[in-house]
Amino acid sequence: MRYLSVVLDNCELNIEALVERARSCSAFGPIDWSAASWDVDASETTKRSHKQRRAVLHFTQHRRSGEPRGGGHVGEPFDNRNDFADIVKALVRCRREAGGQNYINQTEIIRAFRYLYDEVGDRDHDLRAVTREHLDRAATAIKERETPVSAYKQIERLEEVARLIDENGLAAVRLEWHCSFKRRPSSMSDSRLEDAAAAEARDSKLPQDGIIEAIGELYTTIPKECWADRIRVCFVSILVMTGLRIGELLTLPAKRVQTESETGRKYLVYYPEKGTPPDKKWLMTASGELVEEMVDELLELTAPARSVVAWLHLHPGDVYLDGIDSPTRHLSLREVAVLVGFDANATNGDVSTFLRSRGLPVAVSGATRVSVRELMDALAKDRFDAPVTVVKNSGEVLHLKDALACVFLNAFHLGRKTLKYVAAPIGEGQIAAFLGGHKGVSSVFERYDIRAPDGSPLRVSSHAFRHWLNDQLDRGGLSDLEQARYFGRKYAKDNRAYQHMTQADRARRARTELRNGNLLGPVADIAARVPIDRQEAYLEARVRAVHVTPGGLCLHDFSSSPCPNHMACKNGCGDFHWVRDDAVQVQELKFEESVVAIALEAAKAEVDEGAWGADSWVMHNQEKLTQIRRCLTDCGGSCRAGGNA
Repeated sequence: MRYLSVVLDNCELNIEALVERARSCSAFGPIDWSAASWDVDASETTKRSHKQRRAVLHFTQHRRSGEPRGGGHVGEPFDNRNDFADIVKALVRCRREAGGQNYINQTEIIRAFRYLYDEVGDRDHDLRAVTREHLDRAATAIKERETPVSAYKQIERLEEVARLIDENGLAAVRLEWHCSFKRRPSSMSDSRLEDAAAAEARDSKLPQDGIIEAIGELYTTIPKECWADRIRVCFVSILVMTGLRIGELLTLPAKRVQTESETGRKYLVYYPEKGTPPDKKWLMTASGELVEEMVDELLELTAPARSVVAWLHLHPGDVYLDGIDSPTRHLSLREVAVLVGFDANATNGDVSTFLRSRGLPVAVSGATRVSVRELMDALAKDRFDAPVTVVKNSGEVLHLKDALACVFLNAFHLGRKTLKYVAAPIGEGQIAAFLGGHKGVSSVFERYDIRAPDGSPLRVSSHAFRHWLNDQLDRGGLSDLEQARYFGRKYAKDNRAYQHMTQADRARRARTELRNGNLLGPVADIAARVPIDRQEAYLEARVRAVHVTPGGLCLHDFSSSPCPNHMACKNGCGDFHWVRDDAVQVQELKFEESVVAIALEAAKAEVDEGAWGADSWVMHNQEKLTQIRRCLTDCGGSCRAGGNA
């Protein structure tokens, strides 16, 4: 995107104008231009507490091996002798002003610049001298360093960097660069062709065999006394039965499951991950009562923490110290230990170390006294005052006191004391450690000695449950439209990443539906006239591919020939078929019927006026309308009364 009103042949003047424009714009609010890191947290319009990280942009090099980790695990600042840092900052700030990209998107652009920075070291890190060879080498470095999916996305960002340099005239020569070896990884493909690598990549996203059963066993066996495990297994069980994204799960408001008065259907109020206003997550009949029990249990288990947070909300800057009636009192280290939640075995040294880590220097002495005011000021550093989530562009906020995923600080940390004077939201990493463990921490499956059917250890990611539930509903026949609606997706095509049936699976199911009379159309008509002993052979030869189309299915094999009807599915196509008793399909067909009926009347009016060629449109629309009405007649029935949507 061009950010300069005029791009000159002189790259020096273009760079100067770009930096001047970026310095004067308001994107990210007030910032220290010269700083190597910009804290842009306040400018983010959508916040999700489960990620528990601040939005910081680091204009720095890659961290080299051997460098100390810290500051976001970033390396040294970009060398700015030839304006490299200023150019990157200017482009990032102008991108924000023009497109409103969030800090994650901006971080990816900076990462692409890091790779380019390494390759233009032979030109003293001067972007004016960048060439296609530098970009080729940067893309090669990305491919070698990143995973296939990450490399594909990062090379796309590098291509964007090349476009930004060209469009703003920042280099001495025009680049016109695209990566010659960029290939979309099979794991990102929505193709359903039989490809071993693609099938393996799809299957790797599903839960390991035995995981679903293991979650059920943990839910029924972990006692309430194991408070930390009980809370997390309830949250994970809700994931299994709703397919929520982890961010949507951890920003659930502290509300009971609701029931719609007109239909009796149960639903959860939740905040969609994409930053839209609160919505209803409808619960399936079989699991609705279980989810209701889990939510009620979580409301009970997290009530003490939410009660403390409600008090903190009314007392900014303080912490909840039960039994303290005067801020002028002085406390012994033993009294401090009791107040903050240490057990009876804690020593004065443990308490003094704890206080010193919060900026309150105290001596290790039985005579040491600490004022309540000093103690509160030191402990206030542990408060969580940020919103749990902010709805994009509306300012609507969910506070921690109103959130279901609210626990005392360090509640899930085995090596630390649970601190009951403040609380915090449950983080994504805490659920990940629960399900998969990490260095020094065993997963819940290891701790309760539950293994896979083949005896191997169990591990799972929280997102795998979303894949599993979507796949189950897809195999059960839920339409693409309904899948997108249930899982909160804007586009039905995004379902493809979560549908794990292969093309062969779909073809087998279509043949079964044709035999059983549930799939209707030209092939079904022919199959009904074929002798029973030859029917299976006919269907095996005829049905080799299945594609979802508006109002039904297409059985055309595109691998052998293109569509002869140019996607005119309702115009007498011999490959178009429709499913009996599909309420969503009926809605789509009814809508198309109304559109074609209007087009037919318009064509007839043209005929009456003597318009040349209008009779052809009458025949075309009449043929389509006849086909659509046959479909509605065949699959209406119980669908018109509600069907199985």
